[in-house]
Amino acid sequence: MRKRGQLSQFVLMGIVLILAISVITYIRHESIFFRPSVVLPAKVQPVAEFVENCVKDYGTEALELAGYQGGWVELPDYINYNPSTYINYGGLKKPYWYYNGRVIAPTIEQIENGLGNYLDKELPFCLNNLSVFENEFEVKIYDEPKTTVQMGERAVIFNLEYPVRLTDKTNRTKTKILNFQSIVPIAFKELYDFGKRILEMENKETFFEEATIDLIGMNKDIPFTGLNFKCISGPMEWKVADISREIRDSLTKDIHRIRIKNSDYVPFYDDEEIYEDIHEEFGGVDGKTKIIEENELPDYVPMDSYDYFHYFWDIGIEPSRFKVNFNYLPDYGIRLNVRPSEKGVMKSNVAKGTSYLNFLCLHVYHFSYDINYPVEVMLRDDESLDGQGYVLRYAFPVMIDHNVPNREKTSSSVFDAISSTRDYSVECEDKEGDYTVIAN
Repeated sequence: MRKRGQLSQFVLMGIVLILAISVITYIRHESIFFRPSVVLPAKVQPVAEFVENCVKDYGTEALELAGYQGGWVELPDYINYNPSTYINYGGLKKPYWYYNGRVIAPTIEQIENGLGNYLDKELPFCLNNLSVFENEFEVKIYDEPKTTVQMGERAVIFNLEYPVRLTDKTNRTKTKILNFQSIVPIAFKELYDFGKRILEMENKETFFEEATIDLIGMNKDIPFTGLNFKCISGPMEWKVADISREIRDSLTKDIHRIRIKNSDYVPFYDDEEIYEDIHEEFGGVDGKTKIIEENELPDYVPMDSYDYFHYFWDIGIEPSRFKVNFNYLPDYGIRLNVRPSEKGVMKSNVAKGTSYLNFLCLHVYHFSYDINYPVEVMLRDDESLDGQGYVLRYAFPVMIDHNVPNREKTSSSVFDAISSTRDYSVECEDKEGDYTVIAN
């Protein structure tokens, strides 16, 4: 019995030893590593770096495209096929984040999915089945690349599932790599949140609509409400086309002057305490204009005081390193409707003075404007991409209805497309000669 027990112990020890030797041999022969948490063998490291550089290059390319297109890598059909939802300038479409009373900005999840889909389509061209390493390794690829994206505050993380096995042709050592990771230093989420805050405050305060109404009211070349004693034959006249051109030119000059408080904005000409002192002494109380006598006027008023008091927008943010610029160009277009007008001509009402004042010529006019035009928002972070900088762009419409801000209504719209179960794109493949297509 004692000998049998000793023999059993020896057999058990032998089995354990054989298993240990087998495991060690397998580990030496076929090393399994999971990127990026485990360091790879030195000879395999260039392969991992090659894959991760492909991911980083195409990830940066996708982010730059998303930055130009308001976060979209590929525009959805309801934007792409509706010219009322984007600015078409310079060959690329700059989409609205707001349209017909609702926010249509992409969510973070949609942006992450769009970036991942872009890499899944483009990475095979860069990776090329790792054929660049075919002299050193036998490469076995188990699946197509699959990318998931995660937005950090100051960087975008690209995780790639790309299971490959590399067999060293010299010593037959095998290494499996399942995951790769690349980090692109772009503060996309911070810029995105900043942009959403601007849109939120615009929808709440109608800042751009109010600024536009003020701009029209102050421009002597744009008739708004007035009384004129000029004696001419017939009424005063203005062409709507000329007024449209004047409004577009004025917007081009003024929109870019708007600055965001607590952002990295272009400084004003003088110390801001001077403007604040003027506001405190002469600014009025509770929205009521303060009556100022001529001898009470301030001794010095900075030349850009109007910009400070009317174009310096407080959206309630903490101090930020981001730069913000608002832009409008005449080529962006404008939808303008003026009442009263007939056949593109606006006219004043003409009246004559009575009794002893019959020599007076009296022109009275009041015009009501419907205006819809796009504003481009550009948010820049100079620290992104290791100091190269990064810009996120999007647009929103400025909407005025009968001289009043109205963020809920537009002057015109395009019908949404209705999907069909029938593929009409192949209907004409076998047809010859002339034929008629009728669309309802």
